[in-house]
Amino acid sequence: MVDPFSCDPFSLFPRLPQEKFTTTLPTEVADPDGLLRRVNRATTVGLYPVLPGETPLLCEMGIPVVETGDRWHYDIGQKVPLTLDRENVPPGFLRQVRARTCDWRVDFVRKAGYNGAR
Repeated sequence: MVDPFSCDPFSLFPRLPQEKFTTTLPTEVADPDGLLRRVNRATTVGLYPVLPGETPLLCEMGIPVVETGDRWHYDIGQKVPLTLDRENVPPGFLRQVRARTCDWRVDFVRKAGYNGAR
């Protein structure tokens, strides 16, 4: 159960990520004039299982940002870029998160020695 007064869906029942990996994703940083600029930075992505009754979320450092409808909750370890109305992430960002997750999982499967043979 999620505390309705908490921004963090994992605060009452903290969980460890099912999987965690490092990748490069776009983020926004302030330049010396205080203007936000998009840059690519290394970050950690945590994948949390979606429990019954939960809606899969993309989170920014544990804070829910947007529903994804995917197999996991994604927790991005840095500021995530938002659309101009600040209600969603750009479609390209979510596409990159999904692609990096698939790339990592393929590498994980290969390193574990799975080759598809039965």
